[in-house]
Amino acid sequence: MGQHLKNKNKRTTLKDISNETGFSITTVSLVLNNKPSRISDTVKEKIITAAKEMGYRPNQTAIGLVKQRSTTIGLIVSNISNTFYANLTKGIEIACKELGYNVILCNTDDKFEACEESIQILADKGVDGIILGMSTDMDEEKAHKSKALLESNKIPFIFVDRFFFSMDCPTVIADNILGGFLATDYLIKMGHKKIACITGPTQLSDARDRVIGYKRALKAHGIKLNENYIIDGDYSMKSGMKAFDDIQQLDTTGVFSSSGLMAIGFYKEARKNHYRIPSDYSLVSYDDYFYMDLMEVPFTTIKQPIFEMGKACAQKIVDLIKGVKDETNYTILPPQLIIRESVKKIN
Repeated sequence: MGQHLKNKNKRTTLKDISNETGFSITTVSLVLNNKPSRISDTVKEKIITAAKEMGYRPNQTAIGLVKQRSTTIGLIVSNISNTFYANLTKGIEIACKELGYNVILCNTDDKFEACEESIQILADKGVDGIILGMSTDMDEEKAHKSKALLESNKIPFIFVDRFFFSMDCPTVIADNILGGFLATDYLIKMGHKKIACITGPTQLSDARDRVIGYKRALKAHGIKLNENYIIDGDYSMKSGMKAFDDIQQLDTTGVFSSSGLMAIGFYKEARKNHYRIPSDYSLVSYDDYFYMDLMEVPFTTIKQPIFEMGKACAQKIVDLIKGVKDETNYTILPPQLIIRESVKKIN
């Protein structure tokens, strides 16, 4: 009785089961690890029954030390409260579980220093691989520092969502150039030729690529680029509100916002100043979050393949852990245009 009470307060060990059954620790270990032996079925049944009654669970850390693997993936994201990263994390967790791996999540609150700390913490915990989503304050130099730290710990790693080609390392991204093109192309096909673009942080590859897509769509339709129509933003709602004040001084009819939060900020500020979407401004947003369809005017958006990115991340990092070589470092997945009611057709 006392033995079982004790086991409720601490993890049951092989020694506990040995004491309970009277068999040696070696015998108990052979049975519970299903190792080849000449142990009788009667003894095996007694040991397995005792292990179940005592709530025995294998010590995964100890198993990891023996096998030199922890079946654990470290995931570092910049802001888990951001719907993109919440959905990405879900996709990675589900896919990793199917592949036999657990996930340890680290959130950096968009701070480079926290990213560096997270890499070292995960390395010290003995994770088999790391998936890293850059913080928004990472420039190319900081990204290379993170890559160097990962390499110094000799852990397989991949980057997700944001990257720099100069890093030349395994990466999973959405095709942001195509996304910027689709958004702008749709506005043009709806009759808009004077289109503003609210950018993300210019040091980030995804933000730059969306602007490249915007420019390519203009060029494809023979529309001359007006640099004044490109408005700096930082992916925040506040920068979207500020962008409205800048765009109000221009003669544009269409707006492409490089993020959902900026689009909402633009929309709120427009309504505050008695402007209407799409009567006064037609708006296409990046990111197709669930609430985009619930807005008073449902937003036309660029939907990123977030869940598919998560699955691709899981498969790519597990392949690297197992030594499977990929022909290309980059996995690039296409986004999709979702048409709703925030764009008006004009002549």
